[in-house]
Amino acid sequence: MSFLDRLKREADQQRAQAEAVARERDERDARYLGHIEPRMKSLTSYLEGLTATLNEVKPPVVVPMTIPGYGGISAVPVWDFKVEHERRYRAFLINMHWMLRIDPQRSPTIRVEGPARISTLTQTFRQNHIGGIKEIERSPKAELLVADFHARGHIKANMKAQISAEDPILRLSFENTNWLGASRRQLPWDELDDSLFDRIARFIVREDDSLFMEEVPDALRERLGRDPTAGQARPPSARPEPERAAPGPAPRSTSKSADRAPVDRPAKTPTTTPERPRTEPAAGEIAESPPGMPSTRQQEPAPTEAKAVRGFIPAPAPAIHDEVITFDESKLGLSQYEAEPEFPGLARAIEPAAFNPSNPVPVSPPKKEAEPTSAARPAEANMRPEVQPGAPGEATQPSTAATLSELPPRPHTQTATVSASAKDDDQQEREAALFRLRMRAMMARLRSDEPDSDKSA
Repeated sequence: MSFLDRLKREADQQRAQAEAVARERDERDARYLGHIEPRMKSLTSYLEGLTATLNEVKPPVVVPMTIPGYGGISAVPVWDFKVEHERRYRAFLINMHWMLRIDPQRSPTIRVEGPARISTLTQTFRQNHIGGIKEIERSPKAELLVADFHARGHIKANMKAQISAEDPILRLSFENTNWLGASRRQLPWDELDDSLFDRIARFIVREDDSLFMEEVPDALRERLGRDPTAGQARPPSARPEPERAAPGPAPRSTSKSADRAPVDRPAKTPTTTPERPRTEPAAGEIAESPPGMPSTRQQEPAPTEAKAVRGFIPAPAPAIHDEVITFDESKLGLSQYEAEPEFPGLARAIEPAAFNPSNPVPVSPPKKEAEPTSAARPAEANMRPEVQPGAPGEATQPSTAATLSELPPRPHTQTATVSASAKDDDQQEREAALFRLRMRAMMARLRSDEPDSDKSA
């Protein structure tokens, strides 16, 4: 296809689309001007005649309403119905409004306590322009604590009917007509007839609510058949509950028992509990234990059905009054300690100086040097300092050296200079002593954790 032919085809398509749009617009205009607008004019004429008749006749009309949190009220029309209509370009709007007066004789008087409840009910009254709020008590902060509510005043009611050529659906809106709120209904344009006009009038004067009821066509009624009577009607059968598949067993890894037989699933638990082997001595037998050792009981073997389950760890049997739970002292590292003769039950730590984890060979502690005696001291240490003669002016006040020389000699206890090795030995001895004290306390706590029965015995 050439470029010119393609352009011509696109032009033809655009022209066809424009013609289709214009044709649809002409059809809508013709339908609106020929059917919708005349019917809306008829509705306007009907409502104008209805309002004139109501304002003249004033039939006894009472509209019951309910205020949430307050109760029921009764509203009576003031008989000032007005109808206004507006014809726009391919649109039609009808507005009908009137006033309802709340009958105070039929309205209850209630007392409300609490700021929250009073605030909620007050807001509802103000939204609908209802009066009758009387303050009874206020708090020091000016909050209303107690109030009386007795509804009175007027309520505005209106009805709107709107339709257009672009949207050929009749939209009806009623506000404060049958309750404190808005009610809406949508109808196709072809239902604009005398039957609809009559239902609108009955709804306004609260004769019935057939306007908001769906009507079933006669053809559908014939197809559905006659409605069953109360005696023939049967309650609907209960809906069966859906069957639920039982959850399958969890996948388990296959294991083999002692006889090398393959096990696909855990063995079923027998109805009777198998008798477990007895650990207590039989009659006539006496279980002797070494003196000073607490009696212990061997752990019961696991049941037979548990051997096939992988990862099953049997729980130890509970200790009785004359039994204690033994523990492995080899894991506490007690091989580094030795028992002291005065405390057989406790352990004394081996000298840390003789045990070095990095060097397993024991190292002997360094020897201390003997302190020199007074005989080995130099002679200069035992000699008194000589007093030098001073100047003539200084004879009145003796010097410090002269005063010290006159004092009697005190017993000389000169200590040897502590070497670096001696300080290290003292530090090691202190650490070893602290370590022994800690281990003694720990062993005492371990030995003291005995059952109450042993202590009482």
